[in-house]
Amino acid sequence: MILMRKDKEDCGQPSSEYYVKWEGKAHIYNSWVLERRLRIYCSKKLEKFLEKSEEEIEQQLEYLPQWKQPERIVAER
Repeated sequence: MILMRKDKEDCGQPSSEYYVKWEGKAHIYNSWVLERRLRIYCSKKLEKFLEKSEEEIEQQLEYLPQWKQPERIVAER
C-alpha cells in the first residue's frame, strides 16, 4: 500500500518518492521508494494512489486502526 509522497531531486532531475507499506510486513519495515522503481514493479497501485486526492490520503492515514495495535511484544520490563 502506498501511503504518502514527497518530491525531491535525483541527480539534478525532479522526482518523487513514495512511502510504502509492504504487504505481510510490520509497519517498522515501511520504506521510501523512488517513483521509477514503483512504475516498474507495481504501476497499477501507483496509478490508483495518484488518482486519490490529498484529502482522501490524509483520511486514510488517520484512520488505519491496525496502526494502533502492536503486532508483538519484543521485551518486557
